[in-house]
Order: sequence, then C-alpha cells, then structure tokens
Amino acid sequence: MGSDSGLSLRELIISFGFLEGIWIAVGVDPKDEVITFFADVIGSSDPWLNFIFKILPSVLLLLTAYIVYRMGGMVGITATFLAFIAGLAVIYSPLLTGLLIIMAMVVGKFARGPNSGI
Repeated sequence: MGSDSGLSLRELIISFGFLEGIWIAVGVDPKDEVITFFADVIGSSDPWLNFIFKILPSVLLLLTAYIVYRMGGMVGITATFLAFIAGLAVIYSPLLTGLLIIMAMVVGKFARGPNSGI
C-alpha cells in the first residue's frame, strides 16, 4: 500500500480505537449523543425510522471495524484493539496509555491488508 493508505490506517487506529476507549472510560459517547439528538429532532412515530436510529451506532461500529480489517487485516485489528485498551486506561494509568498507544502505532505501521495476518 502507498503512504496515503498507511496514514489512513493510523488515523483509523487512533480515532476508532483510542477515542472510543476514552469515550467509554469517561462514560459519554458523542456519536450516540448526536444520533439521539437527530432522532429527537425528527421525532417520528414511524417504528421503522426509530429502528434505524436504534441500530445506527452498531452499524457504524461494524462498518468501521470492517474498514480497518480491509485496510490492515488482523494486524490492523490488533493495533486498533491496543489503541482501544489505551483509551480505556487513560484515566487510570497515563504511563500504560502511552505505552499501549505507541505499541498500537508500531503494530499499525506493519498492517498491510487482510492477509497480513497474525
């Protein structure tokens, strides 16, 4: 992959893994808040539309995980998981967070595609 793909994978590792871990550690997920806001603004009594707003966060999570897998294979998923754990640990241990995020970036650097496997 070219350098643009590598940069995109590192950005996905940080945004998807690390930031999602931080939001879970803090107890607020802005993505869910935005979706809830739009659902309240639309305020539809249509059950189909309400169902769409309920499953949208899960669909976005699965879509992002699929994109990480397509771009980096199992190595990319591993790097994302390390970044996620780093985000969870940010409140409890900044040193551990720093080590895990560095590990995630190093592992993410070696992610090449779905067949780059562990």
